[in-house]
Amino acid sequence: MTVRARLYDQILRDHLEQHRQMAFVSGPRQVGKTTTCRALAAGYLNWDNTDDRRLILRGPGAVAEHFALEQLRTKTPVALFDELHKDRKWKRFLKGFFDVYGSSVRVIVTGSSRLDVTRRGTDSLMGRYFSIPHASVERGRMRPHRSTDFTRAGTDAYRKRGLDGAHRARRISRTVSKA
Repeated sequence: MTVRARLYDQILRDHLEQHRQMAFVSGPRQVGKTTTCRALAAGYLNWDNTDDRRLILRGPGAVAEHFALEQLRTKTPVALFDELHKDRKWKRFLKGFFDVYGSSVRVIVTGSSRLDVTRRGTDSLMGRYFSIPHASVERGRMRPHRSTDFTRAGTDAYRKRGLDGAHRARRISRTVSKA
């Protein structure tokens, strides 16, 4: 199976190449957020995975060691944190990680539409991230269609069940006359 390029791939790739800010990719379930981001990331940690969760809870230093951020590289690595917002202190972790290691790694955080970074009374991430909402349908991936496709399909379905326009009209008139 071949994977076609998506509009979001290019937006995310451009952001990571040109900016230091973290990329927050949010959207409804099953729209391809993780798939899109994993293709760009060198390292991946998922909050739903127990081993990854333990590593994240050990702190930014342990995560940096896991991603081998001390090694010299020709290209800045990309770290992906999936579903991190399920942790109560996820913003504190990201702020600490980004403030210490942000110059040696690019960060992507994926999560549901509830990825709330503006809630009051928590650590501020302002200026540290760029939000990329991920939609379920992209214009470039939609199949062009003629307006008659839907009409024809509906008419064929009615005919198969014996419900052409005349039949429906007779049925409605019988119902009205009985009342």
